[in-house]
Formats: sequence, C-alpha cells, structure tokens
Amino acid sequence: MNTDANTTCGKFDTAWTNEPTCPYCGQRECDAWQIDFDGIEGDVVHTCGSCDEEYQLARNAIITYTSERMKRPAETAPEPEPVDAALNGGW
Repeated sequence: MNTDANTTCGKFDTAWTNEPTCPYCGQRECDAWQIDFDGIEGDVVHTCGSCDEEYQLARNAIITYTSERMKRPAETAPEPEPVDAALNGGW
C-alpha cells in the first residue's frame, strides 16, 4: 500500500486512524482485531460491512517497551554498606 499518497478520500480521513475507515462510505470497522493480517502488520483487501465495497487496508504497528527493576522483599534486599566515619571526616 502506498502510504505516501494522499489518503484523505473525499471527506473521510483514512490515514493512520485508530480504526479502519472505509474510503467509500466512511464506515469505521470497530472489530478490526478480527481481520486476519497474517502478522502484526500487513496489507489485505477488505470488504466494508456497510457499503460492501472492497478496499486496500494496511495495519501499521508501533511497538514500544517499558522495563523496571523487580521489587525485592525486605528480607532478601541487600544490606546497605556501613559508612566508615573515618572516611567522612569523623562525623
């Protein structure tokens, strides 16, 4: 699918939307998770459930990751190093 082309079809915005939108009638596909793209991204020919027109549909995925340290129970957490008073000027 050519994503560089103008994908505002008439009065319907069809580019990078949260739901597939029919470029013929503007119907939004609320059950897009049921469309088989054969992977996380892909192109398919899809038939609009409202006007019965076929159109090219692409699913675009943006994947991000988040990581954080595991929380340890207090009894298994490492003990803090003792502070040597001599190294801190005797205070």
